[in-house]
Order: sequence, then C-alpha cells, then structure tokens
Amino acid sequence: MSSSISTAGKDFPLMKSPSNKIQPRLKKERMVKSAPSPTNTSRHKVIHNYHDHAHVNFPSDVDLGDAGGDDGDKRKGPRGGVTIPFPTKLHVMLSRVEDGGLSHVVSWQPHGRCFVVHEPKEFVMKVMPLYFRQSKLTSFQRQLNLYGFSRITAGKDRGGYYHELFLRHKLFLCQNMSRIRIKGTGIKGKASPETEPDFYSMSWVKPDDASMAFNRDLEGEVTTATEEENKRPEPTQRQDRGSKNKRSTSRRNAKNKYLEANFGNSSPRS
Repeated sequence: MSSSISTAGKDFPLMKSPSNKIQPRLKKERMVKSAPSPTNTSRHKVIHNYHDHAHVNFPSDVDLGDAGGDDGDKRKGPRGGVTIPFPTKLHVMLSRVEDGGLSHVVSWQPHGRCFVVHEPKEFVMKVMPLYFRQSKLTSFQRQLNLYGFSRITAGKDRGGYYHELFLRHKLFLCQNMSRIRIKGTGIKGKASPETEPDFYSMSWVKPDDASMAFNRDLEGEVTTATEEENKRPEPTQRQDRGSKNKRSTSRRNAKNKYLEANFGNSSPRS
C-alpha cells in the first residue's frame, strides 16, 4: 500500500491518523470498596426487671446453706485458700470506704439499692488496689457485668450499678449471687430508661440487728482474707511463664521427633 498520494504530478506523504499515535498510559482509577450494607442495624434494648428483696431478713428468711458459687461451694464466708467472691468483696469495700471517709470517691446511694463511682480516676488509684487485683476500671466493670449488675442511665442514680441481691446492710444476700456466662454479640444493648427501676419511689433499705451482726463478722473475715490475697503474687504472671515454657517444650519435642524420623541417629544439629 502506497504511503503517499499523487496530485498534479506531486507526491504528498500521508499523515498518520491520530489513532496510530502512541497514547499516554492512563492511570488506573483507584477502586474504592463500598462498605457492605448491614443486614440488621437494630440494637436490642436492655430490659430491667427488678424484684425487691429489701424486706428479706437474716437468718429466718434465707437459707445460706443453699447459696454458693458456680462450683457448688456451700459456705458462709471465706475459707483458707478460697478466693473471695467479687460481690462479697465489693459490699465490704463500700462499707469500709464509708468508714474511711472516701464516700466522695465511691458510695452507696441514699436508698441503699445501688452504688456510684463518683471519681473514677481516684477510685482506680486509691480504692481498687486495696480490694481488687484489677488495675483498670474496664476490668472492674467487666466483673460487674459477669455477676449480673445493671447500669442506671438516667435520673438521680445515673451512672450507678445495681443488682436486686446487692443491697446495703444485707451482705448475706450476696451469697446467692453467682457468676454468669456472657455471650458477646458485638452490639451493645441500647439503654431503656423507661424500664429502669425508680429506687426513690421504693422504701429505703434499713439495717436490722441480725444482719448487722453477720455483716461485722463476715467483713472482718473478708478484710483479713483480702490482705492475705493481695500479698500473694499475681497468678497471671506464673501462668504466662508456665504457658511459654510448655509451648517451647512442645515445639522442641516436635522438632526432635521429626529429625529422628527422617534422619535417624545421624540427625543434624540445628
């Protein structure tokens, strides 16, 4: 094919069409993945179903022999080598803090049906180390959730935690509280202030002689056991070291078995 055209005896070269020119390389557009649309964005509401145990007296109305933790340990108070249940320790802490003049940090509410942490930072620094091994407020709150405490989100008790068996002056009721298993859904329950109990419309929790005598005896035992417990080293540190040693030993044994199976007695040394 001729690359020129003849006109009036003269040859003129053909011009290349623009399509034959080398086009500049276009940059690939960045593909932005759109977030998948959630199938269900509705959050479940926290339903509060409160039963009043303030009129239960000690010991005629309660059989402490049937109370215990998850392991079925039927006991009145702390024994040697047994960890003190979290609700019992918390109840004693609230009594001791009140006697120690730290009610501005954490305290019972006037009705005695819930407690409030007024100064979280001061609570973590001054109060928690004396009674709990947790060093973070989130760990403390997790224990509350594991034992079925509920949080008040509105009204005078806003930010407080309550449990129908966790009442002021009635430490014996804590013996019926047990740790529960919580299956996380990844979605926090939506608050429902309309179903939250109004403790100020109920009768205030009042002490009785039998309950106060029991409280004094058990508080002394718990305080002594807590001091001994705090002197012991952290169990997590020993568990971490033990688990690391077990993992390294199992890896070493697996490696030796592989070398012996493939190389016999003449296995190379690593």
